[in-house]
Amino acid sequence: MSFQNLSGLSLVTLEVAGVAWVYGLRRLSADIHFMLGRSTGVLWKASWLLVIPLFLAGVLVYSQTQATVLSYGDYVFGTTETAVGVVMSVAPVLLVPVLFLVEVVRRYRASGQLMHALTNAFVASDKWGPRDAKIRQEYDIYLEDQLGARR
Repeated sequence: MSFQNLSGLSLVTLEVAGVAWVYGLRRLSADIHFMLGRSTGVLWKASWLLVIPLFLAGVLVYSQTQATVLSYGDYVFGTTETAVGVVMSVAPVLLVPVLFLVEVVRRYRASGQLMHALTNAFVASDKWGPRDAKIRQEYDIYLEDQLGARR
């Protein structure tokens, strides 16, 4: 069993998918345009939305299907060592669903509606953006102009 790639590949796949799907491709493209003054092309958008998450998920699945018993030279690691390694590898990945549940519970307590809390957990926060007040004001005006997003 090989688990050295499990944690890293899982987190990177979730991060790319989260940015493209939760933060939103339109908002990410608008942010890049705001920062650089250049629009992102269709190739970039397709890559962020589908190609990269699917490729990373495929690499993750392939690496786990090709897993072998852990060894170092002639030494083969036992069940205990393998279990410790699996726990160390899976623990960071488990933080994602745990923190998601914490956020859903927090939003459920605020709204009292489970479906509202679940769907709202996948919406970009109005708090995300530049810290500097002047740049933040320009950013808010820009987003309203580009996306029709009122803040």
